[in-house]
Amino acid sequence: MGANRREAIQLYRDILRGCKRFHWADEDGAQWSQRLKESARKEFEEAREEQVSLVVGDSDIAYNITEG
Repeated sequence: MGANRREAIQLYRDILRGCKRFHWADEDGAQWSQRLKESARKEFEEAREEQVSLVVGDSDIAYNITEG
């Protein structure tokens, strides 16, 4: 597995871990943690064919969220 792919997978896992910190529901009663997980999955799927550097470039943002 290439280094860029490993970094993208690590970023995705970091985002999923960060989603666990959102314990409240939105105005429709849906849990924010679930909505964020679904959104992350959708964005990663859409970016699958793009250059990995576009996805991996935001790893500092995910780190800041998960380290809070």
